[in-house]
Amino acid sequence: MMNATDYKRLIVTLVVAILALSVFTWNRMWKYSENQMETRATWNFIAENEIARKHFDQIGTADMVEYLEIFDNMKGRATNFKNYDLSLIWEKERTRMIQDVINNLRKKTGDDLGEAPDAWIKKYGYGSTNVTHKATVSN
Repeated sequence: MMNATDYKRLIVTLVVAILALSVFTWNRMWKYSENQMETRATWNFIAENEIARKHFDQIGTADMVEYLEIFDNMKGRATNFKNYDLSLIWEKERTRMIQDVINNLRKKTGDDLGEAPDAWIKKYGYGSTNVTHKATVSN
């Protein structure tokens, strides 16, 4: 027969086990949600790039160089992903987009400044590697 102390020990043991199981379950769900967010971000990145590629012919040279500048400044952006495979996919897509923009610039300008984005940005960009360009307003 169990006395009151044994019941208290049993209850404390059960509460600790329930808490440990709850923390474990919450942790697993958080990791799953984190992975889902990273997967969604990678998928959106690829989908948005495909949409942009379809409109390359309609985009001017200055805007293409701005695309190039933006993608060049994204280096290492996916390194905070916990899923290493997704960060590799992100980086591969970023590199692919840079190459597609450079190939399109070659077609539009007739120049071949190489594979490095810096040369294209320097020649056709706004003279700055800053992505935010202030518009001038005339009164």
